[in-house]
Amino acid sequence: MCFGALIDGDATEKPLRELLRDETGSALKNAGVTTVTVGLVLALAGGVALPLVAAAAAVAFLAGVLLHLAVLVVGAAVVRWRARPDEQGMADATAPRAGP
Repeated sequence: MCFGALIDGDATEKPLRELLRDETGSALKNAGVTTVTVGLVLALAGGVALPLVAAAAAVAFLAGVLLHLAVLVVGAAVVRWRARPDEQGMADATAPRAGP
């Protein structure tokens, strides 16, 4: 899952394209669950036309996939940003300091 890729070091070691490819299966599974949930809720609510249920399920599927992958991209960016050496801080730490 997405969280696993962020905490096990893959986010800093693998290219983003590879992370996305690896996580697409999980994103599709999660979106499938979302689609079924939305479809069932709307169908059981009654009074909702079948084309509207189908359209809402399709939107839920697309939103589920995109949201999962967007969270992965943002998470990977944050992990990579936090893992990079702090160049400014390192320069300050190694600079000679003026004595009193």
